[in-house]
Amino acid sequence: MKKSRIAIGITALVLCCFSGFSAEGGESYQFVAKWDYGTEPFNQPTGIAVDLSGNVLVADSKHDIIQAFDSSGKFLWKLGEYGHGDGQFAQPEDLALDSQGNMYVADSNNNRIQKFDSSRRFLTKWGSYSLGGPHGTFGFPGSVAVDSSGNVIVADSGNHRIQKFDSSGRFLLRWGRKGEQDGGLGWPCGIAVDSKGNVFLADTDNHRVQVFDSEGNYLRKWGKNGMGEGEFVKPHGITVDSNGKVYVADTENCRIQVFDSLGTFLSKWGSRGKGDGEFNKPQDVAVDTKGNVYVADTGNNQVQKFRPGGKKAVEARTEPRRSEEKKPPKTTKLTVENVVILKELGLDEETILQKLSDTGTSFSAQEIEQLKEAGFSDEFLSKAQKPARPAKKPKPAAEKGLVGSWHLKSAGLTVDLVLGGDGTFSWHYVGPDETEDLKGAWRKVDDSTIEVQEEGDPTKSLMPCKLIDADTLQITVEGVILQFNRGK
Repeated sequence: MKKSRIAIGITALVLCCFSGFSAEGGESYQFVAKWDYGTEPFNQPTGIAVDLSGNVLVADSKHDIIQAFDSSGKFLWKLGEYGHGDGQFAQPEDLALDSQGNMYVADSNNNRIQKFDSSRRFLTKWGSYSLGGPHGTFGFPGSVAVDSSGNVIVADSGNHRIQKFDSSGRFLLRWGRKGEQDGGLGWPCGIAVDSKGNVFLADTDNHRVQVFDSEGNYLRKWGKNGMGEGEFVKPHGITVDSNGKVYVADTENCRIQVFDSLGTFLSKWGSRGKGDGEFNKPQDVAVDTKGNVYVADTGNNQVQKFRPGGKKAVEARTEPRRSEEKKPPKTTKLTVENVVILKELGLDEETILQKLSDTGTSFSAQEIEQLKEAGFSDEFLSKAQKPARPAKKPKPAAEKGLVGSWHLKSAGLTVDLVLGGDGTFSWHYVGPDETEDLKGAWRKVDDSTIEVQEEGDPTKSLMPCKLIDADTLQITVEGVILQFNRGK
């Protein structure tokens, strides 16, 4: 089966309708797609932005380049290489775009800001290295944003301050100093500006968000060190959408949190892991004009895309029912990662055990081994382990095998795949612009791979496949996971 043909419509078939992740709180966010390479696999993508056309720009920091993709993850272009000259980078941490499409890059290890036009031509640069030095110098700038007037605002992370420049790099204003007081900063790593010119800051080492007006005057703050709603552990990225909603990459908690502009918690999603909708120390977040959310999943070296999935239904009544009055508050069980973080935050084992008891949490033998490696005592481990359960009788296997008709349907697209018992296959694709019919032969290589050969094409292609259950089949084509249901 030719990859060029079988891939027709794959971009639109990234299974935006098959993997959903509900955000705790008001609005849910559905997983759409993810990608982990452009010209080469990502190496710690730390910054992300969306241009006026909806294209996604990524600061691929350890590769010292900027890479661009369309909204489905198709690679478009790259800019830069390692170096200290114009248009070269040394670990670029973040980037921002103005209304004219000009791009500003926080070239962190070069301690400067570089500006490019919409055609990626170098225009200007400013900055040099200094800790505690005069304005216009930087200590590893971690983030950059542009306001509606075209002014460039920089999170000067190592100097624990904010600096503001005009679009040509002329210094305008600075504020902030190291501290935990209102307006004090601790290695700020994320910055965003709303339509009113207010500056929202991910105050990373202080585990909070702070807000300032356009002149640097302190307005408000929210958050503290922790894992609850509205709490953070080392937040890095932050963005504000056109409706004023604030999205925060809560890095060490491996999740995204959403707030209104006053800091009221709205929703959250994500946990530590490598699966769809899971993160490993995400460091930035961006939102396009349609409300799609893009996350720089730094530790997993990938970008993930989500779309808003609507609000959860809430009954319109002011008083709880009697049965609800008697119900205890719902608790969320802790994970191994949660417990390790609690230990790192200085909580003693007795306090952590009490939290396990309060949330009804206990751990499997495998999880206990992970906690043992993290340094917990044998006494703690014995109290935290799940009690042994009697072995259950195995259920009869439900697998029907690969043979049969499989169906996939997405927005405006359908695919019918038939894997015949005689080793033949047919593929019928109907998209918004064209229809395609393929047929040929197939065989099962092992439990995770099938081999197909299109009729008239001698080229064979291995396609990883997986039976999720008797009626669900996943096939990976061109790096995209397609999920089919049995029958039509």
